[in-house]
Amino acid sequence: MQTEVPYWLEEAYKIPGVHIDVGIASRTLRNWIGLALLFDDIGLDCSANVIDYGGAPGLLARLMRDYGYNMRAYDKYAPVTFTNYFITPQPYTEMPEIITAFEVFEHFANPMAELEQLVSAKPYMIIFSTGFWEEQGENWDYLVPSCGQHVFFYTERALFTFFAERQYELIKFPFFHAFLHRYAPPAFRRGAASACAKGWPPSGTPAARIIQSVIFGNEFIQADAAAALQKFEAYLHMDGNDLVRPMEGKV
Repeated sequence: MQTEVPYWLEEAYKIPGVHIDVGIASRTLRNWIGLALLFDDIGLDCSANVIDYGGAPGLLARLMRDYGYNMRAYDKYAPVTFTNYFITPQPYTEMPEIITAFEVFEHFANPMAELEQLVSAKPYMIIFSTGFWEEQGENWDYLVPSCGQHVFFYTERALFTFFAERQYELIKFPFFHAFLHRYAPPAFRRGAASACAKGWPPSGTPAARIIQSVIFGNEFIQADAAAALQKFEAYLHMDGNDLVRPMEGKV
């Protein structure tokens, strides 16, 4: 289901801050723990290229980096403030192993083309969340017409068909889903099966381990702090810097 051509998008995205999405912080924490457990089960290399697409303000990427994974953020409309030295300006050309896109698909004004762009990056796995359209009617709270940013809604079957034609299969986790490529390394399939079997919420020990490994500081946070300082100092010596433009790149 689609709105009319969303001519109002530029105006809708001018509203600063989280706007009416007050659940973004708690949702991000939930996704962080879920992703950390999944990546651990996969045995994902810490240096593997992971992109959080539509990831402003960058909190998820920041937490995943703090835990040790090389996630960088990209957002077309909003500034990425938590990881402004660890962003990607060209998410489609970097061949990431994993792309995450939480609460993003419903923002696509041209979903066929934009989903095709994600697939063109050839990730092994695309992890996402979106509300599936099941003819809920005009009072469906996911429509949020006053916000003006949700402009396309998918049935589960429509997304399944689109990705199946491109050799991806749907895996349903408790709070997010994933499309796994047919030729992904076996570890991805084993890790996904293991994560699904554990259910949600995870038992106290795994979740507590993830949280504890970050909140008291660790070598990953120290490494990013050093890298950010190095990039900022280099930026200060650039001609014509305006002191607000983020440095782009990865470590």
